[in-house]
Order: sequence, then C-alpha cells, then structure tokens
Amino acid sequence: MIPCRVYEPRIKGLWALRLALLAVAAGLGASRLPAESPAAAQTERLPAALTKSLPENLDDLRAIQKQVSRVLARAMPATVGLRLVSADRTRVVAGSGVIVSEDGYVLTAGHVAGWPDREVMVILPDGKRVKGKTLGINRTVDSGLIKITAEGKWPFCAMGDSSELKKGEWCLAIGHPGGYRPGRSPVVRLGRVLRQRGGFVWTDCTLVGGD
Repeated sequence: MIPCRVYEPRIKGLWALRLALLAVAAGLGASRLPAESPAAAQTERLPAALTKSLPENLDDLRAIQKQVSRVLARAMPATVGLRLVSADRTRVVAGSGVIVSEDGYVLTAGHVAGWPDREVMVILPDGKRVKGKTLGINRTVDSGLIKITAEGKWPFCAMGDSSELKKGEWCLAIGHPGGYRPGRSPVVRLGRVLRQRGGFVWTDCTLVGGD
C-alpha cells in the first residue's frame, strides 16, 4: 500500500501495506513531494482540494487526479512482482513488493518471503526479471524482506514516518493481484485512511490476494 502523502511514511510490516496500503505508502494531503532522495525533499503548498473531506466540484477532482499521477510516477517503478517456490515445493507463490532502497531491498509480506535464503524472481513493472533472495520475516506483523542480488541501482520509495497520517487522508494501493501478468501494469486503487493504532494503518482500499 502506498499512502498518498507526498513522502513515503514508515509502516510497521506488511499488514500496514496490505490492510492500509506499501503498502509501501503517501496521504494525498501531505505537503512534501517525494524527491530523488529523502534528503532532497522539498516543501510546497497543498492544493485546497486535498484538504477537504470530499471533492466538491470538477476542479477538486482534477487536483486529486494530478496529485495521484505525481505519486504514481514515483511509486509505480518501485512496485514489483515476486515469484518463488512454496515451502513444500508443490506450487509457485506469487506476490507483490516495494523496493525501499537504491541497492535493492524489497519489503513484502512475511507469508510470501518465508524463511531466509530462498531464491526469488523479482519482476519489474516493465517485465524485466532479476534474481533475489529472501532475508527473513517478522511473523508478528507478517512482513518480509528480500534483497535483489543482481547488480544495479534500483528505483525505490524511501521509508518515511506513518505517525503523521490522519484519518480521512487519501491513499493508494498498488500491486499485482493474482500475481504479475505481462502487459498489465500494477493495479491502482484509491481510498482513505480510516485509522492507525499500534503501528498498523487501516484504509478502505480494496485489496486482492497477491497485492
């Protein structure tokens, strides 16, 4: 899940990405645009439409559309599909993840990553496939971490601080429901933040298995 703040807030584990969503995440009502690096973040004035509880006219809808497009331009390249063999080696597990560092660390669900040192196929939005390996999981919040093992600098959404999210702020869910499909870009859904408590974030974004 990607909250639509214009920076990427920190979220504890993938439940935040899945139930609130990485998940990896932006409130359309924030005042900072995600820059090329966290240190380069810049401040700007918020469009009035993003501070209202509901859009009131066509101009409000256009302002929201513009902000969604800006957030997606940063988040979409970092949203990846994942494929790996199940624990019992009887089927292929498909899921989604968010690259959270330039050197290729990927945040995903714990039940997707599973135990450490498993081989993973990481699928970029353009269909390019690179190898990775699992690093481990946090079972309490069902989060997992994967590292892309291929050399390179990768598009990423830096982790931020989700404590500033407020009820009613816009958010986006981005992922590959049912697994990556050639020719289909990551699916996007728009919703609102409902609440946050104990490191978890709830939204009304619809999520499907594989998101």
